Parts: sequence; structure tokens; C-alpha cells
Amino acid sequence: MEEYVLQRYPELEQEKLISKDKILDKNGNRVKSPHANKKEGEYIRRTGKLSKKQQIANRISDIFLMSDNIADYTNRLRAENIDSYVRGKTMGFVVEGRKHRLHTLGIAEEFDEMLLRFQEENQQQNQSETKAKTGSAKQSEQQSQSDTNMANPKQSSYDKMVAKRQAELNQRYQRKQQTQQQTNEQKSAKKGRSR
Repeated sequence: MEEYVLQRYPELEQEKLISKDKILDKNGNRVKSPHANKKEGEYIRRTGKLSKKQQIANRISDIFLMSDNIADYTNRLRAENIDSYVRGKTMGFVVEGRKHRLHTLGIAEEFDEMLLRFQEENQQQNQSETKAKTGSAKQSEQQSQSDTNMANPKQSSYDKMVAKRQAELNQRYQRKQQTQQQTNEQKSAKKGRSR
């Protein structure tokens, strides 16, 4: 109802008050958290401080942004005394003895972006290595090594979950590249026909 009134009657110049996505601290800065509940919003407005959950989310998202690779990412987590855990399909972090789910913190997309970034950097590095090394035997050997690294039974459940998410993101990335390639081919075919 509020959004309808705001869109339909802009001359009323009303502020957005009811919507869940507008949580402001005392300075008037918008605080982003898709799972911020009413108590959390009240706490922010009252004290002007971020809640512990949002502070943790900010710390972890900073680690995502600063990390260059998986090893760097895990080292940064350890330096901040943050442990990770996996329970089924749910991934999360243990901070000061409390478990926080990745999705509940609102940083699942940032985590996926980080893994995708690592995956792309890995692929670029592998491509540059394969250009330097010629021969299909070497490529198949590298592929078999990467396959065995992904399915190492000595990996922790967290490492397995990260590897699984990377594989899923890799598949998405490959599908996206294939569709882009197909659309480019279709466009070039249409241009060829029109000439």
C-alpha cells in the first residue's frame, strides 16, 4: 500500500516508513541487511551502532573482498578467529562461539562472487600455462590432476563444500559463455545474411 501511494501520488511527498529495506543508523546512513529484523532496526536507530550480526557480516565481506585466492581467504579467516562450518547444504561461520549462516548474514552472493572470481583467475592462469605448454597429453594430465584435487577424500567438509560450490559456479560460468557464444554466432550469421 505504501509503495502504491508513493508511486501514484508523488505530490504528497511522503517518506518511505514501513518498508523493511530502509534501516538507518543515527547518522542517517542506510544499513543493508536483507534479514534485519525489527529489533535489529530499532537497535540501530536507538544506539547508532551496527548490531553484532551486521558487524560480523561486514568483517566477513571485507575478507571476501581482500582475498586473492582460497588459501589467502582461509588464512584471513583464521587471523580474525573465524571458523567455518558446513551442515548439509548450509554453510556458515563460527564467531565467538556463535554460528552464523552465510545466507542469514546476507553475504551469500558476495561469497559466490568471490568463488567465481577465484575460478576465473584459475582458468586464466591455466589457459596461460596451456598456451606455454603445447600438446594435448599435458592438458589431459592437468585436467586429471585438477579432478583428483577436487575429489580428495582427506578434505574437510568445508573444503568439499567450497569445491562443490566452485564446481557449480564453474558450470554456470561455462553455460553463460556458451550462450554468449551462441548469440554472437547467431548475430554474425544474421549480419552475413543481410549483406
